[in-house]
Amino acid sequence: MSHPSDERQVPVPNRDPLTWGRAEKNGGESISKLLRIAILFYLGMGLAGLIWMTLRGDFGGGDPATPAPLQEGLRAIFLGPKPLFAAAVGVALGLLLVAVTRLLEGWGPIEQLLDGFANVLGRVTPLQAIVLALVSSIGEELLFRGALQPWLGLWATSAIFGVCHFPPDRQFLAWPIFAFAAGLGLGYTAEASTSLIAPIVAHFLVNWINLRYIARVAKVQAKGG
Repeated sequence: MSHPSDERQVPVPNRDPLTWGRAEKNGGESISKLLRIAILFYLGMGLAGLIWMTLRGDFGGGDPATPAPLQEGLRAIFLGPKPLFAAAVGVALGLLLVAVTRLLEGWGPIEQLLDGFANVLGRVTPLQAIVLALVSSIGEELLFRGALQPWLGLWATSAIFGVCHFPPDRQFLAWPIFAFAAGLGLGYTAEASTSLIAPIVAHFLVNWINLRYIARVAKVQAKGG
């Protein structure tokens, strides 16, 4: 049986816009501008979430008079009382969300979404996929599930999460819908596990697996062209 990516024809640009170690005119090497911007953007998002949570007192103890050490507060927020269970829940949710995208791949809006990302990103390397998936999952979960959800609640936070993924192009119209649905799952796992490790793991898996899949789509098209 042929793989779906072996049959799809996607207009992929003749470039690798996220190349690590691209040679510069002065002979040095650096990551591309696009990847640097993405890293800084998500690091800033995560920092904003951490500052918000710190000002709210999330990392302190239950008794303001005897606050817990910062290290204990961070551990409680990120890992929760059962970190291995929370991580396992995150893996299950991440694989479920990926499976849903594969099942719906033949549906026009989802197909356009995947093709659109392949067109924009080009041939993402394994290292790039890991870095982008890691910084985006940590940054977004710190802000949305860590900072916003305890304040606004599950549904409002998921709605904002979806709106923040509103596309600049009609080819990506399915993106905010998927983000809203994923936000509900990520938010629920955060509440159920009382930790951020579950949604971070799930978010990382979704982004990493889909980035690698998109890279294969782009690679097949490049060979075909």
